[in-house]
Amino acid sequence: MASGIDCELSEKDRLIAELCEKEESQTANNKKKTEDKAAAEDVRKKAMQRMGGGKRKAKADGENDEASTLGGKKSRRSGGEVVEFLREKAKAEQESRTEQARQQSLQMELLRKQPEGQMQLTQALVLMLQKMSEK
Repeated sequence: MASGIDCELSEKDRLIAELCEKEESQTANNKKKTEDKAAAEDVRKKAMQRMGGGKRKAKADGENDEASTLGGKKSRRSGGEVVEFLREKAKAEQESRTEQARQQSLQMELLRKQPEGQMQLTQALVLMLQKMSEK
């Protein structure tokens, strides 16, 4: 080129340009990491607010029960309630078994009587046929 401008870059100029590009990309990466960290921190804060929101709301409403004052312990049922529940459950199971046994005995009785009924029906038919044949 005859313009008098040297278009070819010297080795120093190329290294400087390369370093500038690396610096720009590093700056962009750092900026992106910072933005990602800020976004992640924001998400964490929102999640913590949602998790703790129920307790704060209960305290704001004036509900200050034992569970909240004792650090969130759950109340346990007394032994009497458990025993009463087990008694009722056992009674219901016993009634169910009794009803099943009663139904089974009725079914057995019907099965036992079925051949007798068939026999009586057969005898009645035979008598009818005899009377018809006599006429």
